[in-house]
Amino acid sequence: MVPNESAVRAVLKPYHAIFADASRAAMKQWLEIPPAQRAALDHPRAFANVVWSLFRNEAQVRFSGLPGVTLTHKYNTFGIVVKDQLMLRFKRVNPEGLSRNFPTQTSLKFYAQFDLPGIPAACPRAEIGWREDDVRLGLAELSIVMRTGKHLAWRYSILEEGGTAVLAIPTKAPTVGPRKSRVRGKNVAADRKGKRA
Repeated sequence: MVPNESAVRAVLKPYHAIFADASRAAMKQWLEIPPAQRAALDHPRAFANVVWSLFRNEAQVRFSGLPGVTLTHKYNTFGIVVKDQLMLRFKRVNPEGLSRNFPTQTSLKFYAQFDLPGIPAACPRAEIGWREDDVRLGLAELSIVMRTGKHLAWRYSILEEGGTAVLAIPTKAPTVGPRKSRVRGKNVAADRKGKRA
């Protein structure tokens, strides 16, 4: 059964800022990768996997030992179980709030809220859905997303929770050297003409 949005908000409210800060820290680490290496990871799947891995590391540090939170790593996904009432996983989403998954039996059961070994149906499953901005310098979306099968049941934003939502853009100081003037006076042009004659 899909829980309603207000019930999920009530359970997750104390953790919204932690999810947001972990997500921002993952994006910040992505930006700290040297540009040449980031270019090699530019494929959408590689990019999503790297950010997922960085988020997992950040979440493990922040949630490890926190009362009411259990971390799992089952079915090739990292799960955050909150108060045995909800399981969350971190997934890149499209502008409509839907993640993409191969339709494996596990994935289908996850979204249909069916029993999975070790994760009872009594513990509904949702996603921390993230989407990068157009230039991959920060987050355009960070939401709690509840699906029912292939369809979106509801979602709400937590992007403004926690620290600042804006990431600094790394810049390199421009190098300025001597430049030749492109402006020529009238007399200079006439002198050049006279030298050619």
